[in-house]
Amino acid sequence: MMIYTCTMNLAIDLFIKTPQMLPSEVNRTDEAVYMPNGKGVNVSFILKELGIDSTATGFKAGFTGQFIEEELQKAGIQTQFVKVDGITRINVFTQVVATNEEFKLVNQGPSVTPEQEASLLAIMENMNADDILFVSGSHPEGITRAT
Repeated sequence: MMIYTCTMNLAIDLFIKTPQMLPSEVNRTDEAVYMPNGKGVNVSFILKELGIDSTATGFKAGFTGQFIEEELQKAGIQTQFVKVDGITRINVFTQVVATNEEFKLVNQGPSVTPEQEASLLAIMENMNADDILFVSGSHPEGITRAT
């Protein structure tokens, strides 16, 4: 039995902290943390912490998708992503210390072609009857409703 997690719309979450946020000014940051994200990716990381192996699948695009895949593999999580054009989205979360405000900027992500969608479905169809599949999170543009 294998557990698969499917994240169709991966993301890198960039958490930044800045002393202040002034419009039309250069606002320097105190720290920046980049984290691979997506609902299924998070499930794979939690399963790994519990000592349970999983394979992360879904769509990856560009250098950002490569970063996410490498971070999963560094954590000992197997991957089986379908490559798509563009770049995997980067979401930005900014904490402004002076005002104690947080700004959340969430991008859409890459589009998926029917052929790429079929490639992901083929991965799912090749799973064994006793395998478990978690599909969670948003889906990218181009996914059909029938999926």
